[in-house]
Amino acid sequence: MSCLHEINRYTFLCLLCVLTLLLPGCMMLGERGPAPSTEPALEIDLSLTGLDYRLRRLAHQRSRVEYAEETIESLHNNLRELRTEFKRLLSSRDHGPAFDSAAIDLRDRVDDLAIRYTAATLGQLESKDHFLDAVETRFGDLDRELAVLEGSIFHWELRDEFDESISRLYEQRDRVALRLSDTAAASELEFAEMKIELASSIGRLDVLIAHTTMEVDHAYNAKHPIRSIDKLWL
Repeated sequence: MSCLHEINRYTFLCLLCVLTLLLPGCMMLGERGPAPSTEPALEIDLSLTGLDYRLRRLAHQRSRVEYAEETIESLHNNLRELRTEFKRLLSSRDHGPAFDSAAIDLRDRVDDLAIRYTAATLGQLESKDHFLDAVETRFGDLDRELAVLEGSIFHWELRDEFDESISRLYEQRDRVALRLSDTAAASELEFAEMKIELASSIGRLDVLIAHTTMEVDHAYNAKHPIRSIDKLWL
C-alpha cells in the first residue's frame, strides 16, 4: 500500500508539473508555423518541443541545479535560434536533397543542444565516477517517469493511440541502459568519447519522454474535457 501511495504521489507531482507548464508550452506550439511533413522534420520538431518543455521545468529547479559552464538563458537563446531556423527550413519550397541535408545538419545541432541540456542537469562531466553516478540517478528518474507515463496511458484508456510511442521510448531506454553499462566498463581513454554518446542518448530519451508526456496530456484533455482535472487526484 505504501508503494502504491508513493507511485500515486509521484504521478500527482509529475502531472502538476505538466499542467503548470502547459500554458507556456501551448503558446510556443502556436508559434511553430507550418506543420512538418517529412520524417527528419518531424523528429526535429519533436525534439525542439521536448527541449522547450524541459528547459521551462529546469527554470523552476534552478536553485537545485549545478551548471557546467552553461546557463538557462543561453540554452533558451540557442533553442529560439534553432526554432527560427526550423521555421525557415519548413518555409523553403525546395524539399529535395538540399532540404534533407539542411534537416540533417539542424537535427545534429538539436542533438548537441540536448547534450548541453543534459550536461547542465548533470553538472561537471570530467570525473568518471561522478558522471556515472549522476547519469545513473537521472536514468533512474527517467525510468520511473516512463513507468508512470505508461501507467497513465493504460489507466486513461489511451493505449491504442500511444502503444507505438511507448514502445519507441522503451527501445531508447534500453539503448541508454546498454550505453551506460558499456561506459561504466570503459577505460579512461575510451570514457572521454563514450560519455558524449551516453549524454546524447540520455538527453534524447529525456526530450522524447517530455514530448510524449505533453501529447498524452493533450489527448486526455481532448477525450475527457470535463474530467481532465480529476487526474490530479489519482
